[in-house]
Amino acid sequence: MEYWSLQIEKLLSSLETSKKGLGGKEAEKRLGEYGYNTIKKEETRSALKIFLSQFKNPLIYILVFATIIAAFVGDKTEAVIILAIVFLNSVLGFFQEYRSEKALEKLRKYIKFKAKVF
Repeated sequence: MEYWSLQIEKLLSSLETSKKGLGGKEAEKRLGEYGYNTIKKEETRSALKIFLSQFKNPLIYILVFATIIAAFVGDKTEAVIILAIVFLNSVLGFFQEYRSEKALEKLRKYIKFKAKVF
């Protein structure tokens, strides 16, 4: 619903409230129905999950398939080089993503949400 475009009377009636706000009983009822107005914390991913997520890429699948073909054809040098590149790419991606997750956790500690309600 586009609350910002409604007239004040329609907005208040759609939210079942008044200009004075909710009464104590109605506030308790809604608190029981909807719960506290809190921001849910996202589950932090473990290092293993971050590393494994590096392999969820279609390009990686293509390179692994190319490695299998190179090994099947008998060109073991190319197969090893492709695997090394895939592994190096995954390790670098892991470190970048892991550091950014840790930086995000630190930033979340500084964020405070406050609201005045009457």
